[in-house]
Amino acid sequence: MWRIWAGICFVIVLLAVFAQPLLALINYAAGSDLYSYILLVPFVSGYLLYLRRDQLPKDYVVDRPLAMAFLAVGFCVFAFAHWLHFVKQSPAKADYLALETLSFLCCFAAGGFFFLGRDWMRATAFPLAYLLFMIPMPDAMVNALESASKYASAEVANVLFHLSGMPFLRAGLIFQLPNITIEVAHGDALSLSPSSFRSASCGMVSGSL
Repeated sequence: MWRIWAGICFVIVLLAVFAQPLLALINYAAGSDLYSYILLVPFVSGYLLYLRRDQLPKDYVVDRPLAMAFLAVGFCVFAFAHWLHFVKQSPAKADYLALETLSFLCCFAAGGFFFLGRDWMRATAFPLAYLLFMIPMPDAMVNALESASKYASAEVANVLFHLSGMPFLRAGLIFQLPNITIEVAHGDALSLSPSSFRSASCGMVSGSL
């Protein structure tokens, strides 16, 4: 029983250490159409854990190697994020929050392996892995996905125009039709994370019932 209470104390200390970046993540997600789903991730993960409560191992065996490995990764990511700030090369806000959140989750996983053991972590792999949705995508990834979705949408439009027999001229993302010019300005990439979040939620909940 002492492991449970020790683990709870560890989580409280961890939350205190990462309080500033976690609060920044909450504020960032609350004000973003793209990342608003992040606010729901911990609750969904907790619900998935609740559904699996009867399947959790009752014996807790410390797994120090994996605990130390995750703790080392978490510390390195944390140190790297603050080193960038120290040398005046602070990344974009989403990139900084991604690093801090990854560091927090690595340390959280380290506590799980240390206090609860590998068997318990294996049994809760899906709910805990679900917490990775808390990590915002770096700006470069968002821009790349948005650009790719624009060109994919443009290709679809190109095929449809050909099938319709409508005369048009194309220059990249711009389509010149009779009496109208259309530019593909938005794709569907920005809906990738929320849709992935919903799909994973439905899949995990249905698989747990």
